[in-house]
Amino acid sequence: PYFDGIKASAASRARRPASNPKARSLRTKAAGTYATHQEAVDGFLKSYPLGFNDPKYLADDGERRKKTRAHQLWNESLNQQEFQQLMGDGNYEEVVKRAKQVESSTNLLHPQFERAVLWGAISDPEVAKSFSLRLFDIIYGEDSFEARFNRHIAVDELSKDKPSTLKWPALTIFPFLARPSQHLFMKPEVTKAAAKRLAFALDYKTTPNWQTYSCLLEFGELLKKELADLGPRDMIDVQSFISATGCQISPKASKEVRGVTEGSEPLAVK
Repeated sequence: PYFDGIKASAASRARRPASNPKARSLRTKAAGTYATHQEAVDGFLKSYPLGFNDPKYLADDGERRKKTRAHQLWNESLNQQEFQQLMGDGNYEEVVKRAKQVESSTNLLHPQFERAVLWGAISDPEVAKSFSLRLFDIIYGEDSFEARFNRHIAVDELSKDKPSTLKWPALTIFPFLARPSQHLFMKPEVTKAAAKRLAFALDYKTTPNWQTYSCLLEFGELLKKELADLGPRDMIDVQSFISATGCQISPKASKEVRGVTEGSEPLAVK
């Protein structure tokens, strides 16, 4: 399978300790004090006063346009008819090439830790074939999406002496870009933070599984309803909101930290 051998790694950041115990205490407190949902909405509106219809948001280099271009590219190059033709010709390497063009037209995957390892894992014709068959099945298969999803994450073909290296971003990007009206892309940390703001049980597990994914889809629909006043069209807008608000810290907590750490290293916020 094309996920065999993918290894995602997180870069650790060295951080100087705060200059006094109270500052350290408040840093710890603030790190766990995420913004409320309304504070996240307010923060989004500061950047995009007209919500999802704001000219800045809809600009050619804006958050929405980057993803709609990728969706359009998918529809042009890997629509069902094109995809079937390529596979019928045994041209799996072309499928990989086109899928890579779709993915790399966005900034959703981290260039080093997600994008490079994903495409680096597809290194020979057999892996390209496996990738193509699985990708076609999860997007265009005829049975339930749950069944297709579970086939996609099956690890029975993986080497028994290796742990599964399937990761959420690489798993969710293509359903999202191919069918943004139905599917939501997941970067775990910001998505968990957004779910926490609405007290939604995401049932997150590091290893991809249907229970978590079904909760993700349910959460996407809930968040879309909660953002109704901003005019969301689809999961592209929902994902853009999640990404833009991120692990946003409550303004009150941020103010408390600034009050005791003046002159020291600022709190790093993802």
